[in-house]
Amino acid sequence: MTQSTKRFWSLGAVALAVAALAISTCMAAPEAKPTKKPAKKKPAPKPIIDPLNPPMFWSPKLIIPEVKPKDKIGFILYTVSKKTLKLTAHLYPLKKGESRAIKLEAKIGGKWNTVATTTIRDNDYKAKDQTRAWNALFRVEKWDTTKDIPVRVVALEGVAEYEGLIRKDPISKTEVTVAAFTGNSNSYRGPRHDIVKNVLAQKVDLLFFSGDQSYDHHYHYKAWMLFGRQFGALTRQCPTVCLPDDHDVGQGNIWGSNGKYAKTSAGNDGGFHMPVEYVNEV
Repeated sequence: MTQSTKRFWSLGAVALAVAALAISTCMAAPEAKPTKKPAKKKPAPKPIIDPLNPPMFWSPKLIIPEVKPKDKIGFILYTVSKKTLKLTAHLYPLKKGESRAIKLEAKIGGKWNTVATTTIRDNDYKAKDQTRAWNALFRVEKWDTTKDIPVRVVALEGVAEYEGLIRKDPISKTEVTVAAFTGNSNSYRGPRHDIVKNVLAQKVDLLFFSGDQSYDHHYHYKAWMLFGRQFGALTRQCPTVCLPDDHDVGQGNIWGSNGKYAKTSAGNDGGFHMPVEYVNEV
């Protein structure tokens, strides 16, 4: 065997050995892949409450919020008829020792002038929701109805102020516009930004709430102050007629019967179910 032949067979043996090693490697059982730990599920994001398009199921607890003394005046309602201004200011509860004196000022000739004074009503009637008055009633005769007049209610010796606007009589208009409301849902107790924004854009002459501003039968004061937070931006600058209905006085229906006692909260047997003091305060 020549030298070249020996080299050929040596290279061939090496090639066969490499091929055999490759085949044995391919036939070996594959290594087990390391198992991955299951990924932790991310908590679902909390729903964002959009006040312009709120979900109807969202219903936070009905409360009286803690407010600073400067914010004790919650909202106002007013009408002007036959040159007589009637305005009520609705307040959050006052503490013992806080002044009950309250006044109404009008901006005339660029200066604030006191046009009426009274005392904040604070009765001692306590029902399940501690229904109390916490309001002030103003009456000003010979009111100038020919122009818009800024007003402000001042309480707690000047600490609390609440401004509004008394509109002029729209007697010169060929059309008078009214924004009508009925039934203020208690399934969503958030703000009414969309309604307020659209009504303001319409520049209406009168607001008319026909009833059921409150569906919280035993918590009228809390619901009433919530109503003010929801619609106060409207009532502070537009005359408002606001009527109570059955749910406002704490029952399902009103059938008259000269105000007798209703045996059930449904009210189907006539009269009123809640105590006389409660109904009268509403």
